[in-house]
Amino acid sequence: MDALVHAVLYAGVILLVPLSILVPLFLFEYVRGGRRAEARLSNPPRNVATGRGLSEGCAASRGAANVNDAVACRTCGAVNEGNYTFCRECADDLAGR
Repeated sequence: MDALVHAVLYAGVILLVPLSILVPLFLFEYVRGGRRAEARLSNPPRNVATGRGLSEGCAASRGAANVNDAVACRTCGAVNEGNYTFCRECADDLAGR
């Protein structure tokens, strides 16, 4: 009988300790996220003009804007394309990037 009591107590502790950590964590995530996160994931915003997602449209317009955007290096003077963060010649930081 004593072994049975110890087994039940041991099993209870093994189950209750993880549950006492996981249940509040899941409740916090549920309350914090709410239904807004589910709606945001299930129905992404669309760009009405192109029918593509907003992130795709922004990336396309950003790429088109950077075609003529050139940045000169402060160290060596080499002209780099607009999408570079570091100079291709000397690997120095470009101005404002």
